[in-house]
Amino acid sequence: PFAPVLRYGMLHERMGDVLTDSFRALILCMMGYRVAMMEFVAPDHTPKNLLLRAVQAGQPGHRPSIAEYKEMQAYWQVHPYLHQLLDAEIKAVMENA
Repeated sequence: PFAPVLRYGMLHERMGDVLTDSFRALILCMMGYRVAMMEFVAPDHTPKNLLLRAVQAGQPGHRPSIAEYKEMQAYWQVHPYLHQLLDAEIKAVMENA
């Protein structure tokens, strides 16, 4: 269903940015952080202008985030680099949720 978006280089790149930020936010939520995204530079200065702000807000294992993460990961068939870096921690959170 995303073929029309992924066909064009600029849109493909932006979609990649959005997916990457979404995976990062979900991983942070799974690990017990409250996450906010905001623009920190005017869009006319840089195309990459999202800031993820995370504050420790609870214990790891936020079930809705885990479910969303698994669905996104299965749909896009990716294994984000942040997941690779935190593999042991993420496995523990998923097993205990």
